[in-house]
Amino acid sequence: MPIAADIVKIDAPSSAPAGQQVIVDVSVMNITGAIDGIGSDVYIAVTAVFDSTSIPFQFDYLLVAPFQTVVMRGWFTMPSKNVRVTAWSWYWDGSTWALDDTGYVDIAMAAPTLTGKIVDKWVNKAPEGNYLPMPASVKADGNTFEVGVSYRNDSPVNITGGVEVRVTRPDGYELNPGNTPSLAIDWAGMGIGQTLVKQYNIAAVNQVGNWTLVIRFLTQGMQVLDTFSGTCLISQAELVPTFSEFAVSSFSKV
Repeated sequence: MPIAADIVKIDAPSSAPAGQQVIVDVSVMNITGAIDGIGSDVYIAVTAVFDSTSIPFQFDYLLVAPFQTVVMRGWFTMPSKNVRVTAWSWYWDGSTWALDDTGYVDIAMAAPTLTGKIVDKWVNKAPEGNYLPMPASVKADGNTFEVGVSYRNDSPVNITGGVEVRVTRPDGYELNPGNTPSLAIDWAGMGIGQTLVKQYNIAAVNQVGNWTLVIRFLTQGMQVLDTFSGTCLISQAELVPTFSEFAVSSFSKV
């Protein structure tokens, strides 16, 4: 039974992903006035551990008035397993720190939140050029075009990721990983903050109109991290000069 530094509660998340900073708030009340209704000011400290690792706190100790509750904040980095945080309260009896109360809270390891970003996308096509911003204005001349994509792993852990590219021609026919081998998802390991660049051979530009594009940045578990949807090409008919467009110069026969 505590006599001076009562641990009222311990606030901490029920779960946290590995590598995330975990905040632990230990609320402690000065209960020296519980018997006489008066009490006295007391220096109070809190210590805590998870497993056998000590947790640092914002304050080493605080002077607490009777019936006052203070919050002692500690923090640690979540390991790759479930943990139990055990906390102890202490009070200064005038000559030494006396242990007064204890409590604990269990924190489960949670799956990390996976995030990522499609950083850039572009079109390559001859003769118009490479790294054309979308929507690119091109000629429907039968030349093949490519779609380039750069994408980044913003997750706190390494992932296996890839991009799915789907292009729809002006006539409504969709080119996708199922019917166009060059568009198959190319899975690759990605470190934290790593950016990859891929270029996909799409099709010959043989139709006039808008070519639309859908890109999905996926984990190998098929979690969608980012998407893009829009027009990638605006193809125009190639002008072929007719005979009537040629001017014939006059000539004289010698």
